[in-house]
Amino acid sequence: MLELPPQVKPYKTTPVFTPQNIPKGLLAEHSTKAGTWGVLEVDSGAIEYVVTQAGFEESVTIQAGGTAIIAPEHTHYVALSADAVFQIIFHRIAK
Repeated sequence: MLELPPQVKPYKTTPVFTPQNIPKGLLAEHSTKAGTWGVLEVDSGAIEYVVTQAGFEESVTIQAGGTAIIAPEHTHYVALSADAVFQIIFHRIAK
């Protein structure tokens, strides 16, 4: 599993998402911008985090209290359990 590079710092946090308010784009294949890392934090339930980027394919189920690192420009999507609650904290190199 990936780790955040030591030089990145948080700059933006999403609202708390549930199955009722998750943007549909997160359920479809998408990616972060160049230089943007994400930390997906699961508060309750479970999230299946699926990386579809060629050469980096993986599928991981993250349970409540767990996290996953989202690499810049890697295509991915998520699938949620019915009781999932999570948010994403975006990081980039501090200016």
